Formats: sequence, C-alpha cells, structure tokens
Amino acid sequence: MPRTPGATQQQLVELVEALERETLPADVPLDQERRTARRDPNFVHSEICLFHGSGETRTIVDAATRNLTFHGLSVVVHLHQLVRRGRPAEVIVALGSGSPTHLAGIVAFCREIEKNLYEIGVNVRASGPSAILMHDIEIARATYEWFAQALLCDEGPEQDAPLEVGAGGNSPA
Repeated sequence: MPRTPGATQQQLVELVEALERETLPADVPLDQERRTARRDPNFVHSEICLFHGSGETRTIVDAATRNLTFHGLSVVVHLHQLVRRGRPAEVIVALGSGSPTHLAGIVAFCREIEKNLYEIGVNVRASGPSAILMHDIEIARATYEWFAQALLCDEGPEQDAPLEVGAGGNSPA
C-alpha cells in the first residue's frame, strides 16, 4: 500500500541518506551541512514508467537516477522526444543490496542533455515498497486525484501543461 504524505517525505530522506552513505568518504558525518560542498554525480540504476491519458504506459528499464532530493528525483533516459511536464510517472530505485523503492509523481521537467538522451525530473507524490501506479491504472486513477488529473495532460507540443507542485499531496483522493 502506498505511503502517506509524511511517510513519503521520510522515504525520500532515507533514500538520500542511503545514497550518501554509499558515496561519501567514511570520515564525513551524514549530519554535516553539505549544500555548498562539491559533489560528484551519482548514478543509480533505475526503471521509469511513463503514463499516458489513453492508459498506455511506456516502461524504460535502462534508466539512471541522476539526482535525488527531499522532494523528488531526476532520471536520465534514452528517448526520441520530450516528455510533457505534468505527465505521471513511476520510478523504481534500488540502492546497493536494498529492496527497490517505488516513487510516483508528476514530471516537473524534461530536458535534452544530448541527442536522444533526456533528463526527466519527477516531483514525488507517493512512495512505497511495491508498485503504486503500475499495478492497476484504474485503481490508481480512483485512488489518487493528482494521477487522474495528470492523465488529462495534453500530448501536443503547442501548450505546456500546468504544474501545481505540491497540489494534491501524496494522499489518496
């Protein structure tokens, strides 16, 4: 079962801390402020599932989580076109030998890094140890108002979908 808003925030905190434990030198304490410190990019193998209003999904198994924050993450993938802002997505992240974490949310940005290589930013709305949206789109549509609204996102390039960061929260509708 997907987690509540507070639990989703805690899940992101735990993932960020786990990633830092894997990548920081042993002598750097986790509670030390590091916002201004130089960081090497960390890539974690991931999968991303992109959802379309028709109910069609596209899963990309060869993805890499590039950035993980307390509010979301970005994933680098090979694509042939941009993903529209506002589109729903679910990312599966596994750190080290730990069990995978599912993070579901809304595409906040998509930018081309180089030809057919894109970075997709996802504002996380729900998290859990198992599929949140992927298990059954109709149940997810009925459970999460933000997911149902995001499925209405137009695919056309002529207008940008509105993105209300934080609207709807992580809780079921």
